[in-house]
Amino acid sequence: MESFLENTLYEDNERLQKVYKHFDRNLGDLISAAADEDCPVILSTVGVNLLDSPPFASKKFNHADAQYQLGRVNLETGNTEEALLAFKKARDMDGLRFRADNNLNAIIREQKVQHEGQVTLVDSEQLFEGGEFGSLSVPGDDFFYDHVHLSFDGNFLVAKAMVEAVVSQVDPSSRFSTSMESVSSALVYTDWDRLRLARNLTEQMLSKPPFTNQLNHRERQLAKRRQLRKMTAQFTPDTLEKTRGLYEAGLENRPDNVNLKRKMSQLLIEGGDSENARELLLSVVRDAPENIEAYNELSLVSVSLGKYDEAERSVLKILDQNPYAIEARNAYLLILFNAKRFDEAVRYNQKLVDDHPDDPDFHHVYASILNAQGKSIEALEQLRTALRIDPKHERSRSLMIDTLLGKRQLTQALRIARNWSLSD
Repeated sequence: MESFLENTLYEDNERLQKVYKHFDRNLGDLISAAADEDCPVILSTVGVNLLDSPPFASKKFNHADAQYQLGRVNLETGNTEEALLAFKKARDMDGLRFRADNNLNAIIREQKVQHEGQVTLVDSEQLFEGGEFGSLSVPGDDFFYDHVHLSFDGNFLVAKAMVEAVVSQVDPSSRFSTSMESVSSALVYTDWDRLRLARNLTEQMLSKPPFTNQLNHRERQLAKRRQLRKMTAQFTPDTLEKTRGLYEAGLENRPDNVNLKRKMSQLLIEGGDSENARELLLSVVRDAPENIEAYNELSLVSVSLGKYDEAERSVLKILDQNPYAIEARNAYLLILFNAKRFDEAVRYNQKLVDDHPDDPDFHHVYASILNAQGKSIEALEQLRTALRIDPKHERSRSLMIDTLLGKRQLTQALRIARNWSLSD
């Protein structure tokens, strides 16, 4: 975050005009190149999260945060039009320009006007601002996972508009009709998929939050956690069984669909059926031997079933395709550790530490291996290194206390734990 804050770019910075100028020229050049080949073009404006993404960087005076707060107040009092204007001003005044601003969208719209007849415009920004019965709405987490990345609902809205634009160019008399329910059914996108995505995104936001200085950061973290708890509570064993039925029906219709098989394998694992999950993943890697994600998932389920040789083969397949895949290298190390091949694990971990000396995770794993070998003194040294890199590395803290307790160094363990408590 600090590196971003050192490179803020506010709305009155003259460098922004160069950005707009280059964007306009580049977009015009692309459209002209398409025109040379008699190729029609579809452009889209860029919608962003206005309601649930406060500005990332705000000036002390005339600042973006004040506009954001004004938007919240206007929205609370039912003045949606004024709220939308304030939220947009907050976006445009944001010093970290991760969201497309008003000028960029204006350039896109103007390019459509300049190339009338060749360019069709999908105004995604306005789509997200359209409420029910023609009213205005402020786009937020209902359409976005974060500040810009579209949720399933947001993707559906843009994709449907894009398809309608394509159909209108091919045959203006044709009509395209679909619904989110029919698309969800065809893709087997279920409440479990929504829960899984929410779980992953919430974990990322809470474990390594990238932007901690946003307005109401702590409150939004707590809201995400409460929302996840509510979704989890609603997902009962009966719901899990119904979801399994939906996936089985989907695979009957598309028995060779790799993504469906992979997703169902994760559902089976969550339901405690690791053996059938393994069989599904084995069929995926047989049919799609280049699918790195499937090999990774297979390695994890193989480890959970104690099939370390099979897990090792899967990870080595990944490393054959990408020798520097950090997650695969980490997985291979854990396989060696779980298989109690400690000498090999030490040698392999040393390579990882040499390649990534500032990664506390590898020092932590190294300490775990050394502890398993009875080398607690060397393990403590690795943990001290991990904590020099990241003083709040939770797993290293926990393992250091466990190691000290195991050595009966109770006074030292208590002193360290108290120091951490005071520093936090």
